[in-house]
Amino acid sequence: ITPQFDLYTEEIYPPDDDVMQHHINANGTILQSAENLSLPANCIMSQIHPHIAILNYSGGRLRGMREAERLVEWARPFSIAEKMILIEALKLNITAIQLFGLIESAVLSSVKLRDDWYVVCRRMVFAIAQPKIQHDKDGLPYDYDSHIIQTAHLYHPTWEDYPPIATILGGIGHIRLNGAYDVVVCGDKVFISESGYDKKNTIHQWSIEYPAQTG
Repeated sequence: ITPQFDLYTEEIYPPDDDVMQHHINANGTILQSAENLSLPANCIMSQIHPHIAILNYSGGRLRGMREAERLVEWARPFSIAEKMILIEALKLNITAIQLFGLIESAVLSSVKLRDDWYVVCRRMVFAIAQPKIQHDKDGLPYDYDSHIIQTAHLYHPTWEDYPPIATILGGIGHIRLNGAYDVVVCGDKVFISESGYDKKNTIHQWSIEYPAQTG
């Protein structure tokens, strides 16, 4: 994004992963589209702040055998209350005991606000125990699978690597995104790109409201 709120975005189209870049003005009008656009020198680029790296975690495979891979040892567990919140919010048709925990977390982009608050775009993977052994297309057995969410949420360093589940699922401005990729901040505006999957790709915009400073 430029200081004048001109956006430069990139879309990838299936099935051949064709790439198209767009220049969009502050009113949301696409001014130019091409495979490779030149960016202005004053662009504000998306980034990952060093303080956010603590949220990254990778334990092992996304599907496999629980006992052989010692899933209980490396999956980061949730409390029963957290499991119930996740199951209800994500509409998972499972019991609490089937939700093993977090097995992968990757920060895709972040911006810093005031008072050490951040907005984070993040991919999270949860391990789900299967009622019985199943086999994939190659005939390999597995008794746990994974559920992936890719969302945006607030983060504060005092939480270290474990932001409250309610905060993660609360999204930004009470809106939970389902394919958040990049976030940038310009002035008092936050912009987040969201992959559309079964709908159009979207650029979301929020206004930042800070509490009045006293004293």
